[in-house]
Amino acid sequence: MKKIIITAPTSAVASNFIKFVAGEYDIITLGRRDSHITFDFLKDEVPILPQNINAIIHFAGMMHANSDREILDMISTNVNGLIKLCIAAKRSSVQQIIYISSISAVLSENSKYFGYYSLTKKQAEEAARLYCKKNQMRLCILRPSQIFGDDEVYSKTQPLLYAMMRNAIKNKPITFYGTKDVLRNYIYADNLFLVIKKAIDLCSDDEIEVIDRKNYKLSEAAEIIIRAFHSKSEVQFLQDKADMADNSFFMRDDFFEKWNIPFIGFQDAMVRVSNKYLYGTKL
Repeated sequence: MKKIIITAPTSAVASNFIKFVAGEYDIITLGRRDSHITFDFLKDEVPILPQNINAIIHFAGMMHANSDREILDMISTNVNGLIKLCIAAKRSSVQQIIYISSISAVLSENSKYFGYYSLTKKQAEEAARLYCKKNQMRLCILRPSQIFGDDEVYSKTQPLLYAMMRNAIKNKPITFYGTKDVLRNYIYADNLFLVIKKAIDLCSDDEIEVIDRKNYKLSEAAEIIIRAFHSKSEVQFLQDKADMADNSFFMRDDFFEKWNIPFIGFQDAMVRVSNKYLYGTKL
């Protein structure tokens, strides 16, 4: 059984990944709370890791910065925090680091959605890539798009998508701002988890866009949700509001096909989410 370290184990994605792979790996958690190794990526120095670790899956990161203090903290957490982990991995001869970055790292500075989060994700990738290259370490970078799943904890990072689901459950209108039917790319969490597992098994050092093969207009996504939840909701555009902006992406390489991993598209994933709700999960 491979021994892996998972950072930020109480976060939405990491906690669900732990459930997804339960019993398949010997898991050691590292984070600020409820962890085998207590460590704060913002405040603490380099962590001390055990020996004989096959892989570290780094989920930790800061997503929002609204003040000068938070901007500084985000840079320290997202960029310096990853390098601290790389240093620790070198000292303990860890075989592989898997960095859960974000598709935001590939945004151009002209994107409406480009900000300190996307900037620090990109900088973290570049710094870790250089460090690992100089120290002959294996680094795998995964860039998921907007992650959702059948656990309500994902609503904290995807409020629009889960608002659409809640309105569908209540047969209320699903509304969007402006007149433009903008594009979005959502990835079902299980897809990301399957890629992580394969990356561990192969000790991969690839860089992978973990995104849906299709970008959906918001009205398309809403109609899929309406059908999945057997809803009577209607889609409406609030034309007196400012238009939203596209946020779409495309795979450079389809690792689901390359690695023979089953892919769960948005429509099938939403059926899974609705079935979970129908059996008692609150959204």
